[in-house]
Parts: sequence; structure tokens; C-alpha cells
Amino acid sequence: MSHTDRDRWDEKHRTRELGHASPTFRSVLPRLPETGRALDVACGTGPYSALLVERGYTVDGLDISRVGLSIARDRIASAAFRGVQMDLESPALQAGAAWDLVVCTSFLERSVIPSLPSWVRPGGLLYFETFHRGHLAGRPHFRPEWVLERGEIEELFGELEPLTRGETDVRGFVLARRN
Repeated sequence: MSHTDRDRWDEKHRTRELGHASPTFRSVLPRLPETGRALDVACGTGPYSALLVERGYTVDGLDISRVGLSIARDRIASAAFRGVQMDLESPALQAGAAWDLVVCTSFLERSVIPSLPSWVRPGGLLYFETFHRGHLAGRPHFRPEWVLERGEIEELFGELEPLTRGETDVRGFVLARRN
């Protein structure tokens, strides 16, 4: 992402309401371990990070937006959350299998997504949820490369063991284990 992308996201976070974790993510919470180290990719204002910290996780939240991370830090107000400003398209985050859980929602940068499984420790989980093609209806400014085709999640994370997954016309998700 460019400096312009960072500015755009900073402005969005300044002017929009505080986000919430999706009902789908909330439905899989009981399947997650009660504690561990989590990575929240493109965490924005931290709705997923907040739920995970409440659950007992130590969370590293990554985002390009200083404003979003500042809101997340204020929202969570816990040493269990560490917000890191990072352009996710940069090579700064290398494979390391360091996290028990990697969460990535509403973010589809195709150069980054193939790396997600390598950030999950063996036996750990990946939760991925994002938009499908149907999300484009009525959204002329939303880029088509930011949405999935139906069934594409399975192709993206085929090396992981799916525990649960689902698709609608506008969103898809998967909770999968790295063996």
C-alpha cells in the first residue's frame, strides 16, 4: 500500500463508527483455545483484537493506519495488545510460525494472503473472512480485486485442515488448522 492508502485509511478511521467483530467470528469463538498468542492482520480499530484480549490472548495487531491503531489501543487499553503500524505489502513480516491464531478479516491483498498459513505455528489456527463478488453490487468504488470468487478460500488455504467454513453471496470464511 502506498502513502495515499495510509492517508485514506487514517481518514476512514477518523470519520466512521467503531467497528464490531462479525457474527460469524463470534460463532467460532467457542472453537478457539482460551488463551495464546494471536496476530490480527489489518486490525483497523481492533474489534477482533478486543474480543481476543477479553478471551485471554496476547494480540499483535498490524495495520497501515496510525489512526486505526490509536483507536484500537484506546479501545483495548491492555498490555495484552500491541499495535504495530505496518504496510502489509512490505516484506517486514517474514514466515515464522509464531502465533497460535492468525485472524484476517475484510482484507484481501493477494500478495499477502499466501503468507498467512506460514505465520501460524503447527497445530495453530487461521481464521479468514472476507468479501465475495456479490459485495460489489451497489459499490462502484469497491475494487473487484478485493473480493473472492465462490470456492476460492479453499484454493487459498488448501494446505490447511478446514474445521469449519461457509459462504454467502457476499462473504466467505474459514477456520482451519495448520498441521
